[in-house]
Amino acid sequence: MPALTIDGRTIEFQPGATILDAARAAGIDVPTLCWYPRLPTVGNCRICLVTVEGQDKLMPACATPAADGMVVQTESPAAVENRRGVLQFLLERYPAAHLQNGGREHPRNEFERYVVRYDVPVRPRHELPLRTGDERPGDVMIQHDMSLCVLCTRCVRACLDIQEVGVLEVGERGGETCIVVGGDGDPDHAGCTWCGECVRVCPTGA
Repeated sequence: MPALTIDGRTIEFQPGATILDAARAAGIDVPTLCWYPRLPTVGNCRICLVTVEGQDKLMPACATPAADGMVVQTESPAAVENRRGVLQFLLERYPAAHLQNGGREHPRNEFERYVVRYDVPVRPRHELPLRTGDERPGDVMIQHDMSLCVLCTRCVRACLDIQEVGVLEVGERGGETCIVVGGDGDPDHAGCTWCGECVRVCPTGA
């Protein structure tokens, strides 16, 4: 069976596995935001980038096939610096003031656990407003707080690829990008079945 080295450990893997597959099978926690076990890999959050010997740039662990003899560092200085940069960028549009006041001891979600893990400072937000989007006011089934959204698109892809409904979409562009209900914004008109898959996959609780 082929094997690669991750953080000094020799790990065997099944052909077709990615670096992330091999690492997690061995109990090595490479952080991810856009990746989810039952979803197609898109590799857009860039938080899982790792150092691969012989490569002149960081590689996405979720999308890079494992290769026999490959040597990987998941917590190299370059990988950690990249993660801190990505997390800092996402914090620019995230309500994180509580993390400055003792909240680091009790992170509320997956995203905040990464902020604490990589000791990312929470700075005062300036001109960027908190994100909005699929709020669905008055919905008794699913409560939304889209200010917590980090645009990982798990919810959009889960609705389409797991439930095969496709109610959610990525709307607008640039700084206005947000998650919206398709059609006219009414979940009933868009065909929402209130299955809760979007809630299940969300890494922030938005």
